[in-house]
Amino acid sequence: MKKKTILLLLFTALISLLAACGTVNSAYGGLTDEGFIKISSENSQLLESSVYVSINGNQSTTVTPLAQEEIASSRPHFILKPGTYSIVVTDSKGNVLYNSKVFLSTRKTKLIELH
Repeated sequence: MKKKTILLLLFTALISLLAACGTVNSAYGGLTDEGFIKISSENSQLLESSVYVSINGNQSTTVTPLAQEEIASSRPHFILKPGTYSIVVTDSKGNVLYNSKVFLSTRKTKLIELH
């Protein structure tokens, strides 16, 4: 009887240990933590030229604005972490076309429309 009890306890312990192996799996997945900015315009002169975009006072980046029909199918001009940014857009002559603070949410696109 003692032998059966010991074997039963060993069997139970063995099953418990084997069942515990690999049951805690951790996986990292999901969407990336980033927001998007697209620059668009209906102005034909702006569509034919480049504009200069400065984010938080950093060096300007040259961007060609998107036409209205290109907005949905095109890639964003900028991919940034969510947060508040100061955006300044100027033309080749230095005229300020857009100057504002924008808040980017996770996985959302901010569309800046130039006139």
